[in-house]
Amino acid sequence: MSILDKQIGGNHYKGLAYQPVVFATDTKMNFIQGSIVKYVSRFKNKNGREDLDKAKHFAKLGTTLNPYNFVRRSDAMEVSKDYCLKNNFSKEVESVVYSVLIQDWIGVVLNIDLLIKEYE
Repeated sequence: MSILDKQIGGNHYKGLAYQPVVFATDTKMNFIQGSIVKYVSRFKNKNGREDLDKAKHFAKLGTTLNPYNFVRRSDAMEVSKDYCLKNNFSKEVESVVYSVLIQDWIGVVLNIDLLIKEYE
């Protein structure tokens, strides 16, 4: 049994083919980036709007703290598409993940706002 098969408190990650923690590790994301991907990956199966608000808050933290850890645009496009295809996530989630990888914090906020409108 893999450690990824165990989840404390729910099952919102266990059903994903490519879990956010593995994706964040594979792409060497920092804490802010990984947190945003985590929240947009689970919002439909856990806390809904609250998770989208948390992701947006982390994007705003990114604009303030400006950590220098990003993925090249060409790589970001490929890996964000792969992650979202494997997990059957929408193009809107893919846009958030892409923006996270390149640290386009304004893009993250705008794309999360689109998700919020779609969700409500």
